[in-house]
Amino acid sequence: MNIDEYENGGRALYADFAEAVAAILQAAAAEHKDLRLQNIQHRTKEVDSLRAKLVKADAAADAAIGDIAKDVSGCRLIFYTNGDVHRFGQSGILRVSKEDGAEFFISENWVVTLSDARCALPEYRPFAGLRCEIQVQTVLDQAWAEMAHDTIYKPMADVGFGGVRHAMLAAGNTPNNAGYTDLLGEVIMEDLAHVVRFFTAVVPDLGLEAKRQLEVDLHHKFYAYHALPPGMADKPGLVAAQGRLVDAITACRAALEGDPDFDRYRLLVGHDSVTPFMWAKPGFDYEVWRRSAPPGSTPWWRASMRRAPTSGSRGSSGSSKP
Repeated sequence: MNIDEYENGGRALYADFAEAVAAILQAAAAEHKDLRLQNIQHRTKEVDSLRAKLVKADAAADAAIGDIAKDVSGCRLIFYTNGDVHRFGQSGILRVSKEDGAEFFISENWVVTLSDARCALPEYRPFAGLRCEIQVQTVLDQAWAEMAHDTIYKPMADVGFGGVRHAMLAAGNTPNNAGYTDLLGEVIMEDLAHVVRFFTAVVPDLGLEAKRQLEVDLHHKFYAYHALPPGMADKPGLVAAQGRLVDAITACRAALEGDPDFDRYRLLVGHDSVTPFMWAKPGFDYEVWRRSAPPGSTPWWRASMRRAPTSGSRGSSGSSKP
């Protein structure tokens, strides 16, 4: 099936296929009592989206869409916890090789076709040879992916450096404190590391002012994430994610160094330009604060999480636990 055939009726076949796959997966998951499936979604690519993907792949006008795009039909299974996701992967419901998840979308991905035995049945025969992408993730992964798609992935696809810088700020502006779950903390740092690696790759194509702005943002993120606060610093998963983020920042900084023109421009332009001393200057030291603070003082990184009083309320405003 080529793109013209897809536009003139073929999309309906893929839509029926996605619906059938979703129904099969829902029935199969229901037979496993230890799989807590929260929701299942299915979708079929819009014609314009698929056409753009074929153009990007330099596909011929009459190319078979199934040879180029493996995600024309798609299903997403949303479970409650990572344990549910792991048990699904071990359940044998999908007997195929797992694919890598798309960047910025946290999921385990499979690409499946219906078995020969199922395609022998009349109701499934039209779907023989069609492929469907299966994404498996948790409720938390789904929530983060929805936010990341709008604030990180889309701006990075925009033309112009302004959109790319917005992507960095969106990925890293979430406060670094001990009030989040370990998983969310890891996700925040991993997403920011992805964005920083993107910047590293495009540094040679940036002008002097774009490089300067990037370095300023990069230093802000290094200052915020170079050290983890108590409550996070003793978690191996968080420490590993922080290490990967710091390594990404270091690599991006190295890509900015060594350009004499940029060195001169940095010194002459911009009150907020970053100097070597600023990189060498240590950031906030949690242990120094702990030793010097008066007894009973509330750390600022915990005090900042207290809920503000509701306008017009009386009595205690209450507080949210970190």
